[in-house]
Amino acid sequence: MSRVRVSTTLDAPVPWVVEQLQSTTVFRHITAPLLRFTPVEGAWPERWAPGGTLVLRMALFGVLPLGRQTVRIRLEAPAGPGGWPVLHDAGDGQLLRRWDHRITLAPLPGGRTLYADSIDIEARHLPWLLTPLNAVFARWFFAHRQRRWRALARRHAGTSPVP
Repeated sequence: MSRVRVSTTLDAPVPWVVEQLQSTTVFRHITAPLLRFTPVEGAWPERWAPGGTLVLRMALFGVLPLGRQTVRIRLEAPAGPGGWPVLHDAGDGQLLRRWDHRITLAPLPGGRTLYADSIDIEARHLPWLLTPLNAVFARWFFAHRQRRWRALARRHAGTSPVP
């Protein structure tokens, strides 16, 4: 197993970030164009449903199929009093036996938010080789997502519409 942790500061308050985290439209925006996801069955729900399961197809840059990924969203209690719940995706897929992703948020002065992704990864096949390679990809992917989050937060601060 490999652990990846990537964090950033968003120029937006925690309640706004929490609201955006619940939107599947925002999810698709922050993961594009690096990864494109489509539901295996039916249409995208408007919001993630804690306790629900969603099976997605993944494609690198929208063209190279990467198989299916099962998303299982839960909310965990905050680490401390006055904190925000942790968004937890205990997923797996055709490529990964384990995709244990947690998003934590903490308020910062000036109405900003510390946003952190923490991911435990274990490859399904040849884990001794593919787990470290998937960890490198995950670091790149979450740095990409956080760049997109920062741009979205800047747009919010300028009162431009969210995608």
